[in-house]
Amino acid sequence: MKNKLIYILTFFGLCLMVTACKKNDYIIGGDVHDPRVNMTTYDFLKSKPLFDTLSILIDKAGMKEEINGNTTFFAPTDYSVAELLARRTRIIQLKYNNENIRYTLDSLPIPELRDSLRSHLFAGAINRENLSLGDKLFKSKSNEDFSILLTETNDYTGLLTTKPQYLYLVKVRNGLDLKLANGEPDPSIPDEDKDIKELAQTSGIITTNGILHVLHNKHKFYW
Repeated sequence: MKNKLIYILTFFGLCLMVTACKKNDYIIGGDVHDPRVNMTTYDFLKSKPLFDTLSILIDKAGMKEEINGNTTFFAPTDYSVAELLARRTRIIQLKYNNENIRYTLDSLPIPELRDSLRSHLFAGAINRENLSLGDKLFKSKSNEDFSILLTETNDYTGLLTTKPQYLYLVKVRNGLDLKLANGEPDPSIPDEDKDIKELAQTSGIITTNGILHVLHNKHKFYW
């Protein structure tokens, strides 16, 4: 009975969300919002608990003004940062055979940190109206190639009259992956050359200086 009640409440909430959504709204944390926020990208990140650690890293890298330029930022969440630290902790524990060693924010080299943050940062405004269902290449501030594209989904068929489109950031490795007729990458591509495709869980936040998209919580920070 409890599970049935949860299902009913979830479905009712989804129906309300779909009814309330307008073309230019974005969804964050289950709520519907106007996409414009009256603050800079940095200040918006600073105001949200989901980016507490990311804000510390931006300060550590001395990149506040860069983030607040005329830019588009694909923000990794604190979950991504925590996973990076856990991953590197496991590496050094094995290397030194010491389970008490911890890799911390202070362990991150500044040049490496700046490069990684800049790989998520792009010049100018890149929003949904600038994109299509096909790959569109952009240079990040780290001078790496990325594709940014929209992908249609059938996840909500029956609830919406048009197919929703997910926004993806794709790290291009050794040229764009060759695609099969069904749009899937050619399986013969070596693993080290396969592009890395990351979903934006929230997209199209318009700050006073640029555009902010938020990558999903399992995004591998530092790629």
